[in-house]
Amino acid sequence: MRRSEKLSFGILCAICVFSILAYQAFRCHEKNKDFKDPLLIQYGIWDIDGWSITHIVFFALLGYLYTKHFVIIMIMGILWELIEDNVMHKLTTDNVNSKTNNIWWFGRFSDVLMDLFGFGIGYLIRNKIMA
Repeated sequence: MRRSEKLSFGILCAICVFSILAYQAFRCHEKNKDFKDPLLIQYGIWDIDGWSITHIVFFALLGYLYTKHFVIIMIMGILWELIEDNVMHKLTTDNVNSKTNNIWWFGRFSDVLMDLFGFGIGYLIRNKIMA
């Protein structure tokens, strides 16, 4: 990656992580005990939910902007899932919705597949549709 690409990629990733942490702070705040998380709604196919859609959208953006960096982006997506599953899930004490007891932080194999699917969409839009 060129220096400018590294900078824009880093900024996008930082915005993504900040957004997730801000959403968690809102979701798990004691004033929001009855909050029903719309991102945990299941769509009936495998374990696809609203978080799956966010993976598709974010990785479609990455696939559109960084078409030549598929491998590094997918490695980062896999590392994120490992961090979610092995670190965040264990470190976050407010990761349980008090009403439903749903665990909020978890890594999933399906998220990696959604990352792949999203990157492919972004790549196709950039190289086939917009070309």
